[in-house]
Amino acid sequence: MRLGLDLRCLTEGEPGGIATYAREILPKLSGEFNSWESLGLITGLQSPKPDLPFKIKSYHQPNKLVNFSLISFNQPKLDRLLGNVDIFFAPTLKCMALSQKVKFVLTIHDLSFIEHPEFFTLKQRFWHKFLKTRKLLNRADRIIAVSKHTAFDIEKFAPEVSSKIRVVYSGVDHIAKESFNKPADLPERYLFAFSPPEPRKNIANLLKAYSLIRSEINLPLVLVGSGKFAQQKGVITKPFLSSQERWQVLANACIFIYPSIYEGFGFPPLEAFQLGVPVIASQATSLPEVLGSAAMYIDPWDPKDIARAIKALVDKPALRQELINLGYNQSAKYRWSESAKQTAEAIKELI
Repeated sequence: MRLGLDLRCLTEGEPGGIATYAREILPKLSGEFNSWESLGLITGLQSPKPDLPFKIKSYHQPNKLVNFSLISFNQPKLDRLLGNVDIFFAPTLKCMALSQKVKFVLTIHDLSFIEHPEFFTLKQRFWHKFLKTRKLLNRADRIIAVSKHTAFDIEKFAPEVSSKIRVVYSGVDHIAKESFNKPADLPERYLFAFSPPEPRKNIANLLKAYSLIRSEINLPLVLVGSGKFAQQKGVITKPFLSSQERWQVLANACIFIYPSIYEGFGFPPLEAFQLGVPVIASQATSLPEVLGSAAMYIDPWDPKDIARAIKALVDKPALRQELINLGYNQSAKYRWSESAKQTAEAIKELI
């Protein structure tokens, strides 16, 4: 048997969570099929080959041309580029064309572009339309949803595929807090949040909340990411950082705030749990499901509620420690080895 693995998301600049999922799940998934031949596929003229423990084949054509051909002509058949495979696994939604006989397994991380199109630019909305999501869901023989909430959204969007869905939670990296010293360019104590340029991450409401309590809590708010916001007293902004640099800032924060309006899973709060940092998170979409009782929850639409939670956690060290302890236990539930095992079981149902 031959297993085809779509690696395009590792060479085309996919968002962090999707790339993390692919980097972690693909090598472990191939390890679950030791008696099979695993083959990875990348496209592009100069795409570097990811460092993965299986053969990788390159289709040396510009990615824009490949995507145009897939959208317009349903060619090339990606499984045939690998010399024909029995099952083709895609770790995220991509433009896709496959032979009729090949079994197709697709991971869906979220349907934010369907649930909240207002969070996306016109260009992004056109791109999502060209993906033909419903057609891909119907073509898939198995659909991996990374949370029950994502499974619910898939069923709501395409109820005809409900019997194909399997919920398999993602894992989280094991990160040791003691590996990280205090960042030299940051104060001793601070609040921390990520600030990517995505409206659904809801940094605007976080900044409104912070302005309400800044003088009371006397702690700066550190934002890391490429999002652009008006300068505000007490707010320290840092550009995009590597994973190690990001974890260093996170590990030394007093509180991590994650006010996202929509998430399919939510890696950053789990990373905070691993690093012993208490978390404030949105009572929205998948986050209560994934984080359980280990976070303090807020209404992401209400800056006053966000401010209330921040002040409560700043003022109560015992509560912070309680959440830290709960966070360690909660993050231990998510292991990449288990994710790969359950994904392999879903694939083997098709044999």
